[in-house]
Amino acid sequence: MQGGIALRDVTAGHAIQFVESIKQRGLAHSTVHKRVKFSRQFFQDAIDWKLITENPFGRVKTRDTSKMSNVEVTQESIAQLLKVCDPVWQGIIGLSRFGGLRCPSEVLSLKWEDINWAHDRISVPEPKVEHHEGRGVRTVPLFPELKAILEDLREITPQDAEYVIDKPEYRAAAMRPGGWANANLRTQLLKKLKKAGLKPWARLFHSMRASRQTELEAIFPTHVVCAWMGNNESTAKRNYLMVTEKDFSAAVSGKNASEKSALWRELLMQAVDPQPITIAGNCGTFSEPHEPCKIEQNGASSGVEKPTKNLVFPKKNEVYLMEPGGIEPPSRDTSNPASTCVAICCCLAHCVR
Repeated sequence: MQGGIALRDVTAGHAIQFVESIKQRGLAHSTVHKRVKFSRQFFQDAIDWKLITENPFGRVKTRDTSKMSNVEVTQESIAQLLKVCDPVWQGIIGLSRFGGLRCPSEVLSLKWEDINWAHDRISVPEPKVEHHEGRGVRTVPLFPELKAILEDLREITPQDAEYVIDKPEYRAAAMRPGGWANANLRTQLLKKLKKAGLKPWARLFHSMRASRQTELEAIFPTHVVCAWMGNNESTAKRNYLMVTEKDFSAAVSGKNASEKSALWRELLMQAVDPQPITIAGNCGTFSEPHEPCKIEQNGASSGVEKPTKNLVFPKKNEVYLMEPGGIEPPSRDTSNPASTCVAICCCLAHCVR
């Protein structure tokens, strides 16, 4: 073959020479590893087709990116950075750091129609893994800190805009024949970091995503966080999860796994508990879910004493007093059609709690 070498003539020596040549170009370890991985797959395919008998890249070893390459990007640093950014760049940074989206592929692919404001959910497109069975879109919570950023961005974005990041030039630069590129986002982010007085961190966008997964893992189960981030547990442990300053602070302050579990239970209860309401009816006042119910009798409160809190089962803290007639709903008062419904609600609350 003119200017090359026949497939069957490629040896392990050629493979090693190839690796050394791309290392000398100053490519990152992750890039070198990825190219060797693709080369190994290529020659393995040739073996499957009986074109060659041995894979020249079979014993070539390279170093993959490890989680040690990522650094913690604190929320304090992000808050400082957001101050010098326009709403579009606040959206890019917010989606990366608080949403945990891959940048640029998922950040630039997200459309306004993918955001369910009513249910606080985002359907995140996954261009990089959509070729895998069962992948292509994942559902992510519209986290409060991210929601505030996107609401501000929605206000300044034209109503007919399709994409959340309304920058077609970014997508044109990022979607290349060889795959997604950084669309010059790294260069622009470096300028903004300098303006904010922040020192650039390693792996600018990936470290933000890794920081989000690390802090979510401190609250939610691993399988839940991985579903939101769009990776698996082995990948998360190898490439995402980090030891942070908060871990050291928690260790020296005596915080342990049981307190972490208690925090998880507290957040879970907040997610499923109804909003505090007050309903006046025949059986008195039905007040906040985590407070004792105080029954008004003849215009005066019964003054129920608040019991000692049960941290494991908060619902056990509640006290509900029963009317003299028991739990049977009273006869319907035609002057107050809602009274019977309210009485039933209060009685059911007493029974199930």
